[in-house]
Amino acid sequence: MASKMMETRYKIDKWTDIGNFVLWSRQIRDKLIAQGQARALLDKQPESMRKDEWVYLCGRICNEIRLHLSDEIQMQVLGLTTSQELWKYLQKCYLNTSTSSRMHTKHKLWSCVMKDREDLSVHVKKFTSLSCEIIALGNQPMNDEDKAFMLLRSLSNFLEHLVQTLMYEKDQLSFDDVYSTLLLEDSRKMVVKTKAPFSHN
Repeated sequence: MASKMMETRYKIDKWTDIGNFVLWSRQIRDKLIAQGQARALLDKQPESMRKDEWVYLCGRICNEIRLHLSDEIQMQVLGLTTSQELWKYLQKCYLNTSTSSRMHTKHKLWSCVMKDREDLSVHVKKFTSLSCEIIALGNQPMNDEDKAFMLLRSLSNFLEHLVQTLMYEKDQLSFDDVYSTLLLEDSRKMVVKTKAPFSHN
């Protein structure tokens, strides 16, 4: 029963070479931590484990990570038999911390603008994902107020009233406040949209 609940809680999509590798790898690591098996990603065998236990754990976690890879990527890693080898390979291929990669991700964040008809929650989560990816690539965390301002600046013009309210009705601009307010606004709009068909009855 507990195992089934764990699988439901940590349902992770397969990595397909498209998307946010930082987020995917964080989900894998969180799942292993919850299972008490994150040590399988360490280079050094824990002193508390026997050699045979360590080899078994690393092989089992390698197989588990492999199940979260697309068929194409699984073909690339067929020869890797330990969790450490597999994890290092994936990071080397998909977590590029070079200067060009950091600059490219920064550019994506700075040019992140809400598209017409795009759901507010989708845009907010995309912005948040990019900001987390920048930190994972070795950049310093952004100033909280600057981050909040960038998110507001990226919103569509039809939300200008909300932007003005958040910017000028508070003494201090907080990203958490902006984030929660925007998601609340999106939920409110969804409720209004759901009730709309019944408003003519």
